[in-house]
Amino acid sequence: MVDLEFQGGDLKDRLLESVREYDGDTKTEGENDSVIRFSVDVGNGKEAITLHLDSSDAVEYQPAQPLGFVLEYLGPTQGYSKSRVPVLPNIANSLIEDGLVLNPGYPHEHSYSPEIGMNDVERDGFHLYQVTDRGRMIASASEITKSAHPSLATLQEIAATHSK
Repeated sequence: MVDLEFQGGDLKDRLLESVREYDGDTKTEGENDSVIRFSVDVGNGKEAITLHLDSSDAVEYQPAQPLGFVLEYLGPTQGYSKSRVPVLPNIANSLIEDGLVLNPGYPHEHSYSPEIGMNDVERDGFHLYQVTDRGRMIASASEITKSAHPSLATLQEIAATHSK
């Protein structure tokens, strides 16, 4: 989970309390308790879950490894574009082809389309967005983010800034 609010303790404490409802044996570790380990039974016995809390700015966050699945709450918040690509360009850059994105906060009436490199697929009642063309998705995410939030840099601008 990436959120600037993890710099303070309140959000971490509330998150930890919430996780403990699932597993009373929840453990924290790492600098400032930035790693939460717990187990959840999703039907086939308990599965170990490791939750990393990162206090980076979501716009500049660079995942350490390729992403196959993103549960995304941030993204463009103004105008029609908000329902199109619910990932920031830097996150889109880390998604693999055939990766999946789930954003419960975005309206699902507007289906994703191959033109932006994603398709709307339904699995077990959830709408997921499957990455079909990562390059096209990154370009779309950059343009949509820039038009919805002119103050945010595009992926290319971020990369240029960090390489100087």
